[in-house]
Amino acid sequence: MRRFQEREIVVRNFQKKFGRPPDLKNPTTFNEKVTYKILYDRRPILTRLSDKLQARHYVADRIGPEHLTELYQVCQVPGEIDWQKLPRRFVIKMNHGSGMNIFVVDKARVDLNSIALRLKAWLATNFYHRWLEWAYRDIRPAILIEEMLTEETGAMAVDWKFYAFDGRAEFWPGNEKRLRPASEPLAFQGHTSSQLADRPDVSAQHRPDVLVGGQAGQRLGFRPG
Repeated sequence: MRRFQEREIVVRNFQKKFGRPPDLKNPTTFNEKVTYKILYDRRPILTRLSDKLQARHYVADRIGPEHLTELYQVCQVPGEIDWQKLPRRFVIKMNHGSGMNIFVVDKARVDLNSIALRLKAWLATNFYHRWLEWAYRDIRPAILIEEMLTEETGAMAVDWKFYAFDGRAEFWPGNEKRLRPASEPLAFQGHTSSQLADRPDVSAQHRPDVLVGGQAGQRLGFRPG
């Protein structure tokens, strides 16, 4: 697809969502800046970071492998999955997009054929064609099977996401339900790094995790020079 076609479609999608076109000459809002990056930022590292498998290598190199979940298997097709060697609970992810995840809480109670059909459909998907995010276009699809993170109670762990701006974690939504509806807005709140664990909506139980996660996010988001 030609660049001018990408711009036309991305601008139209923005206008449909926000009721106005983005200001791409002087982007000021978060969403305008993301739109600008989608259209004009073509650094190869963005493809590396969008690939969930390659991103693991980046994290290990930058802040250490101890920050990664255990990776059980990497497969190119569903038939390569060795179900017998997997633990009772785990997460299946596609490396080349977003929202393509299967949370297996009890391996004995899932329909393996149904999972295989879903994975085949995802493998045939190029996530670039959904929102024209260039970084996804050239990722080679793969199936990742990882450790499922849980709380001490056995419940699924809170999914914290840390947004770093100029090397500082300024925004970190936590989703205890793990899967947030796409239409649900996120409230931005600015904080300094020293306030990472002091937000009133962060429970005492999760404050150590938020502090460690925020510091790691800042190290990953920092660009020297």
